[in-house]
Amino acid sequence: MRWPGMGKLGWIGMAGGWLMAASSVLAGPEQPEYQCGQQYRTTQDISDCLGKVVDNLELELTRYLEAAQRRIDRENDKKPDLQGEQAAWRQCVSAHCGDAYDYWRDGSIPYIEAPLCSIRLARERTHHIWEAFLTYPDSTPPLLPEPQL
Repeated sequence: MRWPGMGKLGWIGMAGGWLMAASSVLAGPEQPEYQCGQQYRTTQDISDCLGKVVDNLELELTRYLEAAQRRIDRENDKKPDLQGEQAAWRQCVSAHCGDAYDYWRDGSIPYIEAPLCSIRLARERTHHIWEAFLTYPDSTPPLLPEPQL
């Protein structure tokens, strides 16, 4: 998922509050590669880091979707196809995060807010896929570990 102008502008001067927001949303002991903290000084640096986080979360989401579809194909005669659902979800993310980008468009904030939006929604989607298709109603362990929200 990419937002308009991502990676093309080298604005500098990130407000400390946005830096802390990016750091707090992304920090976690389980996923240190998702941290975009104090070492990133410019909006461009933070935007690039957040773009990598989005890419990593997209890979994780794909992994969970593929595992869910394999289980569906193996266990369910109705064979729901998650690809159609995923395409609709991507349109919603694009519209919602695009609106966040547009809302903050004056200045450098959209280059932070848009990827943070994508990050939040990708984490939620991965967790929903896990919960709906990769867990069991009894004590059977899930097919994949519970993803971080």
